Amino acid sequence: MEQLNKITLSGREYPIKCSNFVLAEIQAKYGELSKFEDLLSGRKAKYDDNGNRLRDEDGNAIFEKTDISMDAINFFLPLIINEGLEIEAIEKNKPAEIIDSKTIIRMIDVNPFTLSLELLMEFYRAFNIKK
Repeated sequence: MEQLNKITLSGREYPIKCSNFVLAEIQAKYGELSKFEDLLSGRKAKYDDNGNRLRDEDGNAIFEKTDISMDAINFFLPLIINEGLEIEAIEKNKPAEIIDSKTIIRMIDVNPFTLSLELLMEFYRAFNIKK
């Protein structure tokens, strides 16, 4: 199985994994993965009056800066930590340690922008092509 990334909260390292299970949970809550990505990254796609996404001359989508969504962070972090803990438990053939969301959120001891970047990297990893 693929090596799990780690995140450190309150001095303790936790395995994280943005699996298909996690992506399905994101879709169930936010509708579209791209919408969730925008909330996590603090950006919003720009659209014309007809609802078409605006693009620059190179065809890249145009975005405006917004605040990162604390709701998105607080939703995603417990999901990927608990998924990482469950996968780790399977690999070690032991019972999984599941941590409730409030406990995980209370352990956050880094600024939201740094955390959001770490979370985005794990989110993007879910879309990498596996060889």
